[in-house]
Amino acid sequence: MWPDIQPEFGDAGWWYRVRDQVTFRECQSCRGRKTQDAYTRQGWTCQTTAKCKTCEYAYARPGSRKTVDAIRRTKGQRTSTRIAHPYAHNLRKRTTRIDYNDHATSDPDSDGNECDPPAIQVGVLLSSADPRYVGRSNDATKGDVCLSMKEVRQLLQPEQAHQGGLGKVWLTTKQMGWSLVPEDDEIINITDEWNGKTTARSLAPAISAYIQWLWDCARGEESTEKGRLVREAWSLEQEWGAAGLSGGLAVGDQLQDSKHQTNTQVLADNDIRRHGAAHIIHREQPWESPSVSIAADDPPTLPDVEARAELGRDFFLDEDIPRHPSGQGYVAVTETSLLWRQSEDSTIFTYQGLTTDTSISSPWTIMSGTWRHLKCKRQEPGADTEKFVAKECARQELLEGAKYRSPTWQVLRALKGVHSARQLYGETAITAPPFFEAAGAGDTMFWGEAKGPMVVLWDSLDDMAKAKCEEQLSRSTNWVVWSREKKPRDATDTRPFERLGRQIFCGKAKLANASASDNDDEQQAPKGRALRCKGWWKTGALDTCNNLHNMACWVHCNSLEVPKSSIDDLRAAWESIEDKNECEVTLEGPDRDYWLGSEIGMLGGYAFKGVTMGIDGSNGEGRMGAGCCCFKQPEVDRWVRVGREDEGTSSNRPELGGLLLALEATPEADDLLVACDNEAVLKVIRKWVGQGGKATLATAPDADILRDVLELLHNRIQAGAATFLVKVKSHRGEPINERADTLAEWGRNMQDKDKRWDQKTSRLIFQHGLCRQPGGTTWSASIRRMIRRQASQEKLSQAYRVAEVKWAEKVGYRKHEQLGLVWTHVGTTRPARGREITNDALRASLNRQVCFTEEEWAAVGEQEVTEHSFIRVGDAYFKPLRKGATREGRAAAHSGEFKSATAWGKSCATSLDEEQMGSPVTKTWSTDFLIRTGVSREEMGKWLSNRSIPWRRRRRLIQIATGTFPCGEWLASKGLKPSAGCELCKRARSNQADDDDTDLPKETIGHIQSAACAGQREVVTAAHHAVFGALTEDIAAHQEASRKVAILTLEREKTIRTLWDDAQCSQICTSEELWAAAKHAEMAIPLPQRLPGPQAEHDYESRFWNRRPDGVAIDTDNKTCYILEFKRTNDRRVTYRTVAEERARKQYESLVAGMQQAGQRNGWTTELLPFVGGTSGSVQQNLFKTQLEKLGVKKSEIERIRQRHARKLLDIQDNVLRSYFALKYDVGGAGQGTSRTRQPEHIGHDVYTTPHD
Repeated sequence: MWPDIQPEFGDAGWWYRVRDQVTFRECQSCRGRKTQDAYTRQGWTCQTTAKCKTCEYAYARPGSRKTVDAIRRTKGQRTSTRIAHPYAHNLRKRTTRIDYNDHATSDPDSDGNECDPPAIQVGVLLSSADPRYVGRSNDATKGDVCLSMKEVRQLLQPEQAHQGGLGKVWLTTKQMGWSLVPEDDEIINITDEWNGKTTARSLAPAISAYIQWLWDCARGEESTEKGRLVREAWSLEQEWGAAGLSGGLAVGDQLQDSKHQTNTQVLADNDIRRHGAAHIIHREQPWESPSVSIAADDPPTLPDVEARAELGRDFFLDEDIPRHPSGQGYVAVTETSLLWRQSEDSTIFTYQGLTTDTSISSPWTIMSGTWRHLKCKRQEPGADTEKFVAKECARQELLEGAKYRSPTWQVLRALKGVHSARQLYGETAITAPPFFEAAGAGDTMFWGEAKGPMVVLWDSLDDMAKAKCEEQLSRSTNWVVWSREKKPRDATDTRPFERLGRQIFCGKAKLANASASDNDDEQQAPKGRALRCKGWWKTGALDTCNNLHNMACWVHCNSLEVPKSSIDDLRAAWESIEDKNECEVTLEGPDRDYWLGSEIGMLGGYAFKGVTMGIDGSNGEGRMGAGCCCFKQPEVDRWVRVGREDEGTSSNRPELGGLLLALEATPEADDLLVACDNEAVLKVIRKWVGQGGKATLATAPDADILRDVLELLHNRIQAGAATFLVKVKSHRGEPINERADTLAEWGRNMQDKDKRWDQKTSRLIFQHGLCRQPGGTTWSASIRRMIRRQASQEKLSQAYRVAEVKWAEKVGYRKHEQLGLVWTHVGTTRPARGREITNDALRASLNRQVCFTEEEWAAVGEQEVTEHSFIRVGDAYFKPLRKGATREGRAAAHSGEFKSATAWGKSCATSLDEEQMGSPVTKTWSTDFLIRTGVSREEMGKWLSNRSIPWRRRRRLIQIATGTFPCGEWLASKGLKPSAGCELCKRARSNQADDDDTDLPKETIGHIQSAACAGQREVVTAAHHAVFGALTEDIAAHQEASRKVAILTLEREKTIRTLWDDAQCSQICTSEELWAAAKHAEMAIPLPQRLPGPQAEHDYESRFWNRRPDGVAIDTDNKTCYILEFKRTNDRRVTYRTVAEERARKQYESLVAGMQQAGQRNGWTTELLPFVGGTSGSVQQNLFKTQLEKLGVKKSEIERIRQRHARKLLDIQDNVLRSYFALKYDVGGAGQGTSRTRQPEHIGHDVYTTPHD
C-alpha cells in the first residue's frame, strides 16, 4: 500500500490490530483520511471535496507555518488520525444517507460498488501492534491508519496462507518501557529528589519471566555454552529483576506456571524487588465482599399524584379537598408564605401576617388581621381606609413616644365584662381590640356606632378627646374608665371621672414585699405583665411587658354594684405574669373578620374540612422540646422533651418531633392541615415527595424522627387521606402557632426521664469551652466557623505576643541585674524547658502585680530562680525577666491589664504603634495594618468576603494589605524591573517634551493613588470628590429634626468669594471684615515664586478668596460655622490621620483664624472638621462619630453612615487601581487608558451591574 516507505527495523511490513470502527473522509488538501472531529460541521457534511480544520487554518493564513498534516499532499501517503467517538457517524444533519452495511455480491472479492467511494466512508481504525512502535502514533510511518472494509479484506486474504507461522520479535528492556538508565523524556519528581528518593529501575517483567523460564529449563546443562549464557542472564535478573513479577508476553506453558512459584530468596528491606513483590501480593489478595450502601435502608419516596392541590392556585383550604380518581392520598407541601396583593399596580400587599403600604407619601405596616377588620367594618361610601390607617399609625407612634403602652386583651376583656360594654373609647384604630362592637376616640369612630356601655382608656386621649369624653361621661352611667391611679403632676383640675364616679379597683405596678414571717432575704414578688410591648401592632408580636404605673378602674357612682367576679377577673388580668397576650380564635362575633385576616385565616385554614394542627419546636439552654396543638380540640394537644442533646441541639429536630406528634395524634384516614413555621423542615419533607428530589436518610441528622414521619405519611397516603403542610411566619400572632410554641416550651422544661428520640449515634461530637451548647454538637457550618475563628484568634494572639516582647524591650523595661523583680506572661501553654516554681506566695502576688521592689521580692522568699524558670497562675504561665521596670512599665503593671492576655497584647501593640518606633510592632507592617483597632477594619473583612464583588477586585485589596501589589517599586525590589520610577509620570513628561528621568518619583502604592502622580491626577481627584460627595449627601439626608445644619456645598465646591456672596455666610461677618482678620495669617504663607519681582498684597488676597474648601456647614441655632476638609490618603502607617489633619490645618489656617476673629463680634464660632479616609477603608470610628454629632446627624444613623463611607473608600480605591492598569498597559489602545471591556460597577446594597451599549 505504501511502496515508498520502508519499515524502520527491516521488516517486510507493519503489524496492526483493529482499534475501533469509525467513519472518515479524505481531506482534499493533505489527502489524509480523518474522522469527523478533524473537520468543521460544513466540511464534514459537504457533498463534494472538503478540507480538514488543519488545512483550512494553514491555508487561510498565507505565509504561516504549515503543520505536519497540512504539508502531506502526496496522494497515498499515510497520515495520523485521532480516535473518533463511537457515535461520531450519527450525523445530526446530512443530505445523503450513508450505508454502513458491507454488501457482498456473488463474487466474495467484489465490493458490490465499482464506482468511486462516497465522500463519507465506513471503516476501521488500526493501531500499531508492534511494541517497538508504541508511543509514536503521530509518526507518519508508525501512526494509526484508517482503512475501508475493502482494503481490510485485501489485507486479510494473503494472511490465510501464513496462519501456521509464528511472528517473533526480540526487544530490549528499554524498548519495552523499562529503561535501566535515565531517558531524555523521563518525568522527574522534584519532591522525591529533595527527599532523597531514587527512581525504581528494573528489567521488564516479561524479560524476568523469560529468564526464570530459561533457568528452569537449563538445569543439568550448566557446563554447556547455553548453560553459561543462562547463568549470566540469571545474574542479571538477580541484580535488576523485580522478583515475583510476571506478565506481559507469555513464553510457553512453563512461563505461565512460573508466576505462581515461591521465591525463597531473602531480600533486604531496601531492595526494590521486595517492595515490588509486596505490591503484587497485595494486588492479588482476594477482594472483600462489597459493603451495603448507607442509603440501602431508606424508605421509599412519597408518591405524588396529579390531584391539582397547589394551595393558592388550585384551591383554598376552606373549599372541598381535591381527590385523585384512584382514591389514593397525597402530601402537599407549601414551603414559603404566599404574597397577597389587591391588584398588580397596588402599593398595598400582605405577606407573612403583615399588611404593608409601600407608597412614598405615607408608608405603613400593620397586622393583616387588623387591616381586614378595618376594611370590612369601614365600608361606608367615601371611606379611604388607606389614608385613615396612615393617620392612625402616625398617632400611635406619638402615643408610644410619650411612653404610653396598650393594655393586654385580658385586661380589656375584664374591663368589658364590668358593664358588658359594647364600645371602646380611646387608643387608635390599629390597636383597638376587634371584640368590641364599636370603637373610636374624639369625633372619630373607628368602626360601629357610638351607643351602649363603653370602656374609656383615659391616658390614650388627647385634650380634645378628653373634653369630648367628659360630655359623654356626664350623660351616661354605663361606663368604665381605666387610667393611672394619680393624675400627672402638672395637672391641676380634678379629672371628670373622679368627680362623677367611684374607684372599684387599683392595681399596683409592684406587689408588696413578702410578709414579715418569711425569710428576710426573700425577694419581692414578680411584677404583673398587663401591658403590650412597644410596636406590637406593626410586628404582630404577642410579648407583654411589666406594669409601669399604678392603674385604677372607675365606674359611675350611681351605677349598679359591680359583681365580685368581675373585679377578680380584672385583678387576675393585672397580676398575670404570662409573657404572651391572649390569642384565641373566635369565628362567631365581632372579631371574626380579624381572625380571617391572619395568615392561616386568609388561606381558609380555620374552615378546613379536616383536622387542623399547629406544630413548633423549642431550643434553648442545651435542651429541646416539641409541641403540637389541635384547633378546637385542646384535649388532643401534646408536648414532649426531645432527646439526644449530647450531639448538639437545633431548631429542626424539635420541629420534626412536633410534626411526628401531630401525625400520631391524627387518625390516618382523616385529612390533615399542619401549620409549621420552619421552612427547612418543610423542604426536607418536600424532597421525599415524588421522584425529583435527592432524598436520603443516610446523611440526615435527624433520621430517627424523619423515618417515623415518612412511615406515617405513607400510611396516610395508602388510607386515601390528604396531608397539607403549610408555612406560617413565627411570632406573628397566629393562634395555633403561638399555642404550639407554648407547648414546645413546656416540653423543653420536662424532666430527662420524659425524653423521646434519645438514642445515640456514632457521629463525631465537637465540644469546646466557648461553645454555647453544653453538650457539644456534630460537624456543621457553625463548627467550621468556630474553628476558623479560633485559628484566626490564635494568629492574632501570636502577633500580640510579639508586641508584648517588643514593648518590654523597647519601652517598658531597662536593664537590671536582679532576676525575679519583673515577670512576663508567656501564654497558656506550658513552656517546654525550665523548672516549674511551686511558690504559693509568688503565685498569689502575680495575681495582683508583675513588678516587685527588692523588699517585696524578699518577702516572697523564692531563691532558686533562673531565666528558664516558670510558674503557673490559673491557666496562664509567667517567666522572670532580667530587667527592672521603668515608670511606664510599672504603671502598666499596676493597672492590671496584664491579667488578660488579649487586652495586654492589644495595649502593647497600640502603645508601640503610637510611639512610631521605626520598625513593625509585630513581625511585618502588613500585620500591623490588619490588627490596628478602631479604624473600621471589619469593613475590609466584609468587602473581602463578599462574593458579589469580582475576585480580581478582592485580590487587589489583598495585595494592597499584604504589600505585594505589583507597582513599580515592588517589581523593582523583585528584580522584575530595572528601576522603581513611575512610568505614568515619565509618560506625562514625555508628552510635554520633557525627557528628563533623573528625578522621577517612585511608583509606590501611595504615589499612584495620589494627585502627585501626573498620570493619575484626574482620576484621583474624581475619586476624592466621589467619596466626599457621597458622605455629605448622607450627612444632609439624616439630620436630626431639632438641628438646623445646612451644608452649602452639596452640589459643588465653591470658592470663599462665592460662599461670601451667600447670605448665610455673610451673617457671620462681611467679606471686608474677614479679609482684615485673615490678612496677617495669609500673608505669612509664602507665595510660589512664579513671577519675578516683589509680591503685592492683592496676590495674597486673590489666593485667599480663590481657595475651595471641600465643604462648609452652617449651624444657625448654635451660631457655628464648620469648615469641612476631606483627605483621602494612604493608610498603611498609623500616622496617616495625624499627617493628613496637620495638612488640612495648615491649608486653612488663615481662613479659620480670620473667621474666628471676625465672627466673634456677632457671636459666631468657627471650627475645622478634617475628615480623613484611608484608601483601604480606614475610618477612625470615635473621631468620625464626634464629627457627625457636631453636624447634627441622628445618632442611630452614624454607624451605618460610617460603614457606607468605608465601603465607598474601598470601591473607589479599586477604581483608581483599574485606571492605573489601564494607563500603564494601554488597555484601551492609543494610550487612552480606557478599558475595552465594561467592568461591573457597584451601585449599592451589594449589587453590581455591567453597562451595555
